Amino acid sequence: MTSKNKPKEWKESRTKLIPKKKKPTVKDFRPISLTNISYKLFMSIIKDEIENHLKINHLIKENQMGFTKGGRKEDNIFILQYLVEKAFTSKEKKTLVLITVDYSKAYDSIDREKMIEALIEYKIHPHIIDNIIKLYSGDYTKIRFGEQEKRIDITSGIKQGCTLSTTLFKIVTYMIIKELEKRGRGYQIDDITLESLFFADDSILMADSVENAKHNLNILIEVSKKYGLNLNREKCKIIIYNDTENTKEIEGIKVEENVKYLGVTIDNKKDLFKTQREMIKKNAEKYANMTHGIICKSVNRILIGKTYWKCVILPSLLQNIGIIKFNQKEISNLQTIENGYTEKY
Repeated sequence: MTSKNKPKEWKESRTKLIPKKKKPTVKDFRPISLTNISYKLFMSIIKDEIENHLKINHLIKENQMGFTKGGRKEDNIFILQYLVEKAFTSKEKKTLVLITVDYSKAYDSIDREKMIEALIEYKIHPHIIDNIIKLYSGDYTKIRFGEQEKRIDITSGIKQGCTLSTTLFKIVTYMIIKELEKRGRGYQIDDITLESLFFADDSILMADSVENAKHNLNILIEVSKKYGLNLNREKCKIIIYNDTENTKEIEGIKVEENVKYLGVTIDNKKDLFKTQREMIKKNAEKYANMTHGIICKSVNRILIGKTYWKCVILPSLLQNIGIIKFNQKEISNLQTIENGYTEKY
């Protein structure tokens, strides 16, 4: 940990460009960074030290579920579902404003100096911080595209392909959450006040009025910018429950009838998963036809068909099923679709 001399290879990463499409354009490549194995092992040790420090000193923010042991995206969706149910069952039909936040190139934009300041504020051991500073100074990546290779020096952002990166990013989000807790105007539910929910860089703000939502959003923008994070306003969305003002936008972000958060479509009605359930039914019908087309030439259609349906199609359809409640009619419709494709054999 205290060694002044680290292998020079630890400062280097190699970036591989993975095409997203069969005939990609320049924008259709996803960069994947590869780092030295011994570097990853060393950073894993540092990661464990920092995570233990956060746990022992009760510094973990429970509304950041991403990059957290035991944290699941379903937890955030369950909380949102509870907030919506409470908003409609309260005597005064309480207003609930939700703002989904999208950052532009979140990992690549982090201000490294501010990140180090966050580590200091969280009282991470000086030797650990010193190691991080040394390994983040003068690092670079080599990109190979065909026969060409180019070195690019990196001066901002959290290292891709580094085992410590998720923890570093999480601590930056803790700083944002702390400021929202300190200055924000949260949504009161039972004995708890909530200003935000995070899952990695996917965050959502909540407030009990348009004015308070605007206040919280401006705090998030201010603090995020301090750490190098900027909002992608085109991808940010707002939904409002029990809106008495017919609000169209807040700070340039449009109010929508539904938003997508963590892969789940959420409606601005009491039945917040109606659109999601309809999408599941529609996809089930499409996949049933697809299944028939794929296996119609198989020798054993029933065996191949059932295996393909249960091992490939159902896991895709039933993603997030644990948080979406179906009524008996909807379940029967899905069962009819499943039975329908087997009757073709």
